Amino acid sequence: MNILPIPVTGRDSRNLMPLSGAKAVNLRHLSLHGFAVPTTLFVPPAAYAEFVRHTGLSQHIEAVTASLREAMRWEEIWDVSLKLRNAFLRQPLPEPMAKAILATVENALPGASLAVRSCSPDEDSGFSHAGMHDSVLEVRGPEELSCAIRTVWASLWTDRAILYRREMGLKAGTSDMAVLIQPMIYGRVSGVLFTASPVDEFTSIIESAPGLAREVVEDRVGTERIVMSRSSGAELSRTPFLEPVLGGEEARKLLELGLQIERLFGAPQDIEWTLADTGPVILQARPVTTLARSSNAAGWSDRDKRPWYLSLTRSHGNLLELRNRIEGQILPGMLEESERMKDVNLSAMSPAELEAEVLRRREVLERWRDIYWRELIPFAHAVRQFGMLYNDAVAPEDPFEFTALLTGQQLLAVRRNDLLTELAAMVRADAALAARLGDADIPADGKFAEKLEEFKQDFGDLSCGTSWCEEGPQGIVRLTLELARHEPRRRSARGAADLEERFLAALSREKRDFGAAVLDLARTSYRLRDDDNLYLGKIQARHDEALAHALDMGLTMDHAVREGRSSLPKGNAWTENVGSSAPGTLFKGWAASAGVARGKARVVTEPEDLFSFRAGEILVCDALDPNMTFVAPLAAGIVERRGGMLVHGAIIAREYGIPCVTGVDEATVRIKNGQTLLVDGFRGEITLEQQD
Repeated sequence: MNILPIPVTGRDSRNLMPLSGAKAVNLRHLSLHGFAVPTTLFVPPAAYAEFVRHTGLSQHIEAVTASLREAMRWEEIWDVSLKLRNAFLRQPLPEPMAKAILATVENALPGASLAVRSCSPDEDSGFSHAGMHDSVLEVRGPEELSCAIRTVWASLWTDRAILYRREMGLKAGTSDMAVLIQPMIYGRVSGVLFTASPVDEFTSIIESAPGLAREVVEDRVGTERIVMSRSSGAELSRTPFLEPVLGGEEARKLLELGLQIERLFGAPQDIEWTLADTGPVILQARPVTTLARSSNAAGWSDRDKRPWYLSLTRSHGNLLELRNRIEGQILPGMLEESERMKDVNLSAMSPAELEAEVLRRREVLERWRDIYWRELIPFAHAVRQFGMLYNDAVAPEDPFEFTALLTGQQLLAVRRNDLLTELAAMVRADAALAARLGDADIPADGKFAEKLEEFKQDFGDLSCGTSWCEEGPQGIVRLTLELARHEPRRRSARGAADLEERFLAALSREKRDFGAAVLDLARTSYRLRDDDNLYLGKIQARHDEALAHALDMGLTMDHAVREGRSSLPKGNAWTENVGSSAPGTLFKGWAASAGVARGKARVVTEPEDLFSFRAGEILVCDALDPNMTFVAPLAAGIVERRGGMLVHGAIIAREYGIPCVTGVDEATVRIKNGQTLLVDGFRGEITLEQQD
């Protein structure tokens, strides 16, 4: 294995492209032409290849990449990436490799705090991978360096990198990774410079913030943005940070330096820089190939969706701000919007007024959906942040062990189920009440009526995802009667206190407060991952309510508006003609909630199917929407076509300790009602058993 110091004199830097990647080549080229760059050591892709071969990870990678399907959602791909990352970190570097790396680093950078950066041959070679792969900063000592190198290698398999390579048409299985090792450069100000704006070739853009450049590159902090004329160097506009970051003369000198680098490479450049005591230091330079960063977090082009993939990764500080915004503004705003629409008397409207109201509600729904994707989905990264921190500290055999620390967070869906359980307990204790309800005679007063009204007020508007909208409280009563025939399922308790103590003890004393804060944030994220859909469901319910009135009145409405009504997913179009499976058939998926269950299958493809569900059955569905989880306490097991540890079926299953397997292809078309299933939530397997 070869570790090369950069710069190396006496040869053309471009000759190393097949060995390294544009990032290393560009740094060497800059150094040879007199630009200030950090002393850089290069660990070539051959080291990565040797590591995955020596440890057997190459076979693991081949199996995982072969399982990647075009239709996989980000939750499923995150699960894949988390497993691979954990596998990388559990394997030590081969001893000869570790000795060679440590000896070279100690000789070239003795005692330095290090920055360990990715250098994939795919990077900056036609597509910008900025922020897609990991860098590990402030690395000290042999153990931290070894871990940092493996972390950078593993970042080939982050969900955002896998998604991005697929979007760009790059082959995941043939990817590899080099590593750059540099001394930390602690500049006063850092940032990025676009020598030519991707949206205006006559201007340049400088984005800067106090501290490290990575915070700017990955949109982790607010920045000062300066737009400058390429021809004159004049400042055209400035969007300030909390305080001025760059002086006017500093900005002009940076632009002049950037234009020199552009002339060197013969194309506009996207440059990472930092201002050290000795002047500007260039951390890396690459061709401008992507949209400029903007305030529109959802902004992407058809060719490059990198801003979306990057939005899934947030710093701890950004996540704290996001939590405050979600809990203080977004969710209360959704609730207020829903209540405002709820007070509108649709029955009193004329056809023209009702049509206008449907269209207005459609716009409201689309606006909140956009906020959901831009703000609420990225907040799920708090769970990912904790999962990676837990696995880094504990190195568990099960890469999803950390989820046991996230349950029991008083999900809205569980609170709704608790109310149903209270109603069922009243019925179970009162035979006369049960008889009345069985005859469709719902009491108008008394404790049951009060509790039923409480349920309707708090959760009744969510029933528009099922048939409750049309049949009123009768659907609730039917479910209550079924629940009353069985003892309630107890909430799961999995020894989270012991795991929490183990996690915090595995952290250094300096990091324990941070670890506790990350866990607290992850618990909020886990709860909101389920709750936010119920809040959005209230907006959807108000839209569907108005649309139902319009259709009942005979209004045709636009096709797109009619299709916007909520419904259960109907399964995969490409498997509609698949026949049923024979006994002994084994289905594989994700082990989403531990345990083993046997029962008759209840395949749910229509809203009305939910009210045929009986206790002890296995719920089989395309995707367990949060509006469907009221049947969970009755289920012996859950099987879901959609995969991932953060889908709602997996979350609710873990809350109740229900064995659950997700990501089971063709589940709703190859499994039929009444077939006996064995659900193995440990292995992620479903077995179709011989009928009695």
